[in-house]
Amino acid sequence: MASALTLETMSPGLLKGVERAQREPEGRFHALAQLIDMPALERAYRRQRADAAVGMDGVTKEQYGQALEVNLQDLHARLRHARAEPVVS
Repeated sequence: MASALTLETMSPGLLKGVERAQREPEGRFHALAQLIDMPALERAYRRQRADAAVGMDGVTKEQYGQALEVNLQDLHARLRHARAEPVVS
């Protein structure tokens, strides 16, 4: 179960998912990524350690943050449309 602090900062879509899971413990969820909103992605970015290892793509937190809004919008779109690869412009 999520803590009260987590529930306060959770995106509304995910919060609805938590509530449904509590009501229907045997229920199934499909496409949970579509419930993640932009503020949740930004909070996740901000919680990352600055000295963490680079990602699979070789990008550091600092590099990702240089175009944070664009990167998060792209990530959000990929989550909503189930695309794994970023759009390269």
